[in-house]
Amino acid sequence: DISNIQIWSEFKYGRCCLPLLNLAAQQDYDGYILTGYSDIWEYDELRENPDAGIRHQLYRTYLEMAQSYDKPLFVLPTKYEWQDALQWINELLLT
Repeated sequence: DISNIQIWSEFKYGRCCLPLLNLAAQQDYDGYILTGYSDIWEYDELRENPDAGIRHQLYRTYLEMAQSYDKPLFVLPTKYEWQDALQWINELLLT
C-alpha cells in the first residue's frame, strides 16, 4: 500500500515525493483494515519506535488517512483477533 510508504516518508523525512503522492491518490480499495494501537512495545527487528507517544501519533496518522478515503474501515483491536477481521472481509465481499 503506497499510503504506508507515504506516511513513513513524511514521518522520517518530513516530505513525500510527488510520484508517490500521485500513486497514493490513485489507489482504490474496497475497504481498509487498521491494526489497533497498543502501549505495550515488543521487540521485533522491523519495529523502530519503542516510544508510545510516537506510535500513538503514527496510529492517528494512519487512522485519519484511512478515514479520509471514505471506504469501509475495520480497526482490529489487537493482532490476535484476526477472526473478526476475516468476518468483516466476508461481509464486505457479500455486499
